[in-house]
Amino acid sequence: MGREDLAQDSDQARQSFTLLNDQQVYPARPESAGQARSHADSVMKRWHVVAEGLGSVVTELVSNAIRHAGGNLSFSLRYDDDTVTVEVADPSPALPALRSAMPLDPTGRGLVIVENFAHHWGVRAGRNGMGGKVVWAELEAHRA
Repeated sequence: MGREDLAQDSDQARQSFTLLNDQQVYPARPESAGQARSHADSVMKRWHVVAEGLGSVVTELVSNAIRHAGGNLSFSLRYDDDTVTVEVADPSPALPALRSAMPLDPTGRGLVIVENFAHHWGVRAGRNGMGGKVVWAELEAHRA
């Protein structure tokens, strides 16, 4: 094994423990959900990471923040070992509620979709004393 091989092995070992992080801010406009989903897709390609259902989870969490909170929202992705964490922070203190939509209801399925793809999800108080909340979801992921 040559010096270059040792360097490559060392780099690969470090990458398996590397925390990858990305954050964006979006206005509370309907098009922001699609922009966040597209951004998440490009980030995952750049990181060479796959997480089933990520696009749907991103769309639902961002759409919920737009519909129920207003104001700018912060969207972040984090990859650590075998998990991708999606976080959407908004200025509203109102907590999301999982509910059962009737078949003809046009809305009300977002958190059910999140729950189906995420192995954990939840909500916590906003950061830095700014109020609001952060809704997060963790999805199983792997390197492509």
